[in-house]
Amino acid sequence: GDKANWILNQEILYEEEKGVLLLSQRAHVRQLAEKVLGVSKLDNPVNKVLPTNYEPSKLDSPTTEAGKAELSHMAKKYRAALGGALWIAGQTRVDCQYAVSALGRKTSNPPKADWKALKHLIAYMSYTEDLCLRWSRDVTPGDDRLIMYCDSDFGGDRDTSRSTSGSVAMYHGGVLAHESKRQPLVAMSTM
Repeated sequence: GDKANWILNQEILYEEEKGVLLLSQRAHVRQLAEKVLGVSKLDNPVNKVLPTNYEPSKLDSPTTEAGKAELSHMAKKYRAALGGALWIAGQTRVDCQYAVSALGRKTSNPPKADWKALKHLIAYMSYTEDLCLRWSRDVTPGDDRLIMYCDSDFGGDRDTSRSTSGSVAMYHGGVLAHESKRQPLVAMSTM
């Protein structure tokens, strides 16, 4: 029968001879980059998900009504662009999950530094648009079972001292589920 080529703006690619299925969001990344950066594909290398010096903190957000009003137009663009990045990260770009989670913590009052970091993330997505999820029919022994990875920082949030946890579930060499989120309580130890 016929095979599907697209689902929810995600391209389904097949490498029949290798028994590989790929799920790509190249089209969505290009649309987001065009909307936010004004170009659909970057040629300049952007090799890091977030800028090197980026440390999210609510202390950077405007505190006065005048400051909030000045950035209100940017805040609307920020939320729209972050929603697009969230969709991409949540579906196929595991490498961007933490960045989207960190940038999403200040959607009601984002500072200019977060807008710059979000544009950097979208530039990274654009430069690495060919990254996608991959599943293979032929796997090495051990990859034919469900594998889970998880990790967390310890008190990494500057504002709350809460930790951020991340996890990935894999099967047949491909990602099935992933998340990155701030823990609800302050951890008192690394245990």
